[in-house]
Amino acid sequence: MQAVRQKYAIRPKGTSQAYAPIQQRFTISEWCDERRFVDGQLATEQKLIAFLQNELIGKGCCNREWPYIFNRLKLHVAAIADFWKQQVDFGVKEHPKPRTTMRRQY
Repeated sequence: MQAVRQKYAIRPKGTSQAYAPIQQRFTISEWCDERRFVDGQLATEQKLIAFLQNELIGKGCCNREWPYIFNRLKLHVAAIADFWKQQVDFGVKEHPKPRTTMRRQY
């Protein structure tokens, strides 16, 4: 377990700074609890899709240029996939990876 903690402690600072706000919005009770997910704050594919719809599409970022939207989308997916990986590394969950066919179709 110490090795896992070290792995996340020594990651590049830019990665942590980019992912942390997105992961906090995903895990903060406002988002997960509002939607009353049975499994709480576990990262799943269905939650990833719902989160993207609410955080990106629902907030009107589609009024911007395509490269901006695409890069924001990639960043949000990467941050939630990283959160899923942390949950697996710490033994919190055994759900399948959230980057699967449903997300690719989206």
